[in-house]
Amino acid sequence: PYVIDMNGNIIVGKRSGNGRGTGVLPTPHPTLIGGNDLQVQMAGLLKIGGGKILSYDNNSGHYKPNAKSMSVADEAFSKLPPSLFSKKFKRRNK
Repeated sequence: PYVIDMNGNIIVGKRSGNGRGTGVLPTPHPTLIGGNDLQVQMAGLLKIGGGKILSYDNNSGHYKPNAKSMSVADEAFSKLPPSLFSKKFKRRNK
C-alpha cells in the first residue's frame, strides 16, 4: 500500500496480508499516515519487483479514490528518478 499525504509525500508500507487466515493481518492505508488527521490526496497499491516499481493504482478500500485521482499519483511518482521504474512499468486504474 501507499498513500500520498497532503504535502505530496509518498509513504509506502509493506502489505502483511489480506486479513484472511490465522495471524495474517491487512495493512490498511490509514496506518501509513498515522496521527489524528487521516487525510490523504491519494491511496493505492504499489507493486515492486527486482527493486523497481512495476505498477501503482488507486485500489484503496478506505479512501476509495476515483480514476481522476490518478493524476495526483502521476504527479507525485513523476518526481521520482526514472531509474526506480521497471521497463515493464504499468499505471493501473482500479
